[in-house]
Amino acid sequence: MPIDFSDMLDADDAVPFHPRDIFITLNRASRFSFPRDIQTEVMNRWFDARDNRDSVIKLNVGSGKTLVGLLLLQSSLNEGKGPALYVSPDNQLSRQVLQEATELGIDATDNPRDTSYIAGERICVVNVYKLFNGRSIFGVGTRQISIGTVVIDDTHACLSTITQQFRITLRNTHEAYKKITNHEGRFIDPTTMVLFADELCADLQFGAVTASKFEAAINDLAWFIGIKGQRPERDYNEGPDNLWALPGGSFFVIECKSGVTSGEGISKRDAGQLGQSVEWFQRRYPASTCLPIMIHEDRVLRTGASAVPEMRVVAPTQLQKLRDNLKELARQLVAPDVTRNITAVAERLAHFELNANAFANAFSVPVRP
Repeated sequence: MPIDFSDMLDADDAVPFHPRDIFITLNRASRFSFPRDIQTEVMNRWFDARDNRDSVIKLNVGSGKTLVGLLLLQSSLNEGKGPALYVSPDNQLSRQVLQEATELGIDATDNPRDTSYIAGERICVVNVYKLFNGRSIFGVGTRQISIGTVVIDDTHACLSTITQQFRITLRNTHEAYKKITNHEGRFIDPTTMVLFADELCADLQFGAVTASKFEAAINDLAWFIGIKGQRPERDYNEGPDNLWALPGGSFFVIECKSGVTSGEGISKRDAGQLGQSVEWFQRRYPASTCLPIMIHEDRVLRTGASAVPEMRVVAPTQLQKLRDNLKELARQLVAPDVTRNITAVAERLAHFELNANAFANAFSVPVRP
């Protein structure tokens, strides 16, 4: 007669499903004592709605969202909803996530072909470029790697990357240019457009987000209003934080100082950095002109600092005006008779001074010595 051993098993040995219960069972580093209240609240609310197809979780910078994301994925694995993928905006953040997983005692890898990941036994951590590209191993071709549950960390930054990954650049003389400019829009629906603008405004505030996220928001702003933007310092390890290419061959060279303290003035170092960025631009684009712009809480130069010729400053008043105009622009663009009419869109951009001709004078002021 077969023996039933199930009654001999300790109920406490059952695999935990709730993220907080998982946390307690982990062989984690001492710095992870207990989840914070906000982390516990998020985990509770997610767990109650975990069968929903999609969930959006918003946590402030520094609130421990990486820990939450890893625990949600581990919870999904424990319930058999793998493979589990954690997507971050770039390689540096991916390495940080892997390091945190190690310290938490959560098994993770950066290799999507890892057999333990594919079997749903280990979390895979990748950057957004790995998932979204024309030859993605997750969804292109006959051999695909499945995803059961995915956490996308910092979706705003990832959205910008995804947009660039699937974008082409055409001259305005190209035959396809007119067809594209007459497209109904860049967003799936009006709500998405408004949410995107609101998210941008939330990031375009002094001290609200990290320097990298603020610079990403400036780059996304350029895209939103139809200007080509780049982040040379991030992409090439030289040049300004942001570079906007305007019609007619002129540019904005932008340095972002979103984390400075008000009342300290523009330091010699910050002014010198803007000057170096202008010199970089002149070497790289000798036939073009640029306007140097600094985003800073003060428009006054500190003692010893020298102004860059024609330098302008986006100070708090100007940044607030920019946010206000951007929000109102997005709300007007959702009207069907506007979003499908390129002339009407251009008129709205001009009205809110968010086109290339008006932007600098509307949202920046000359630096003060």
